Amino acid sequence: MDIDTDNSNTVASGATTYNMAPLYNYNDPNHKPPFANTDYIEIPANYTPEILAIAIGKDGCNLKKITESNNIAFIWHNVEQKKFEIWGKRIKFNKVITQINNHIQYALRVKNYG
Repeated sequence: MDIDTDNSNTVASGATTYNMAPLYNYNDPNHKPPFANTDYIEIPANYTPEILAIAIGKDGCNLKKITESNNIAFIWHNVEQKKFEIWGKRIKFNKVITQINNHIQYALRVKNYG
C-alpha cells in the first residue's frame, strides 16, 4: 500500500500516523483533468475493443477501482489516441500501470480460452 507523506502527522512518541482519507472527491462532477499539483503519464492501449472492454470493466469499474484504491487523481482511456492517461503522484505510477496491465492480461486470457 502506498502511503502519501503529504498526509502524515508525527506524534510525540516518534511514531507516524497516516490519514488515509482520499485526496480527491471522485463524485464531484467537476473532478476532471487537468489537475493542479499532479503528475501525468500515458501508456499505450493498442488492444481490440473487446479486450479493452473486459479490462476496463462495465462503466469503467476496474479503472475506477484502481484510481480510488491508489488515491490518484484520474485514469482515462483515450479511445481516439489508443492510450490510457493517468494523473496522480508519480510515485504511484508503477503500481497503477501494473494493475492496468494485470486487467489487460486477464482479458487476453479470457478471450484466448473463452
